[in-house]
Amino acid sequence: MLKSPLVSIIIPIYNRPVNLTRAVNSVIEQTYSNWECIIVDDRSSDNTYEIACQLVLEDNRLKVLKNDRKIKNASVCRNIGLNYSQGEYIIFLDSDDYLLDHCLSSRINFVRNNIAKNFYVFANGYFENYPGDLERVRFVKKNQEFNFSQFLSGHYIWDIQNVMWNRQTLYKLNGFDEQFERLQDVEIHIRALSNFKDSYATSQVVDSLINISISRNNYKGEEFVLKVVRSYKKLFLSINSKTLQDPNFKYSIGIIKKFTTDLSVVDTDILKKVRNEVNDVYNSFKIRYRPKIRINLIQLVYKYYIRFYNFYGKRLIFKLIIRKLI
Repeated sequence: MLKSPLVSIIIPIYNRPVNLTRAVNSVIEQTYSNWECIIVDDRSSDNTYEIACQLVLEDNRLKVLKNDRKIKNASVCRNIGLNYSQGEYIIFLDSDDYLLDHCLSSRINFVRNNIAKNFYVFANGYFENYPGDLERVRFVKKNQEFNFSQFLSGHYIWDIQNVMWNRQTLYKLNGFDEQFERLQDVEIHIRALSNFKDSYATSQVVDSLINISISRNNYKGEEFVLKVVRSYKKLFLSINSKTLQDPNFKYSIGIIKKFTTDLSVVDTDILKKVRNEVNDVYNSFKIRYRPKIRINLIQLVYKYYIRFYNFYGKRLIFKLIIRKLI
């Protein structure tokens, strides 16, 4: 490891000029100076690309690219950025999230004390309207087997910006799966934990912030919900085959629970439009397993939820019932 290795920060972007400026500024303000930041525009339909080009003029460590491939999603943009980057270590930052100014320096110091790991996971805080408006934080446990089981159970205990990757690790994983429209970070984290679960390190230093307001608003669009539904189906089928054949149903049942509770924030009008696709997910999941009773019960609750959505306390009751089924 070099004394001050180059860190590449890759930001995929689509139609978020204001968020992009905030995210890029959080990179520019880093106390660690040996970095490059690669912005990859996913063919935005507004002025996001133009804003990115203006930001690049402020610092020669900033670069902007455009997705010119046939497939259009964040995974493609991240792979484009990875192929263009030069850093020994890689961080993927979503445009709505934020790095605290000590992020890179604390991560490099941690790596120096934990050489030869495939990737490193760090704690994060949250914000809603502006960085610093929430005190909530999330720490990562050191128990590696626990972390793996959490992802397999549908509890996604870290996000894309929490991880700093050894460049060679990403090459071994062949980057992101570009067929995933959503859940791209979940998929690559499960794959990384499956392949390198004994070769990563976790830190309790909070060095980044996740914007929770964006994720809440996403589920208001039918197209977004459809992408989530299709990605869950693909996730079911792509998890390690040994896990999928687990007769105890210990882990993977949790993912169907997470899928169902994610639907609880979706308006009923949209749920009705995507009902066939949702039921296809449940049915594809049942095909892979012999013990189907729980899936049938969860699917029944989902149908009840659509039909009686206007009942008082609908979401709370829905989530409580789902929790009891697992």
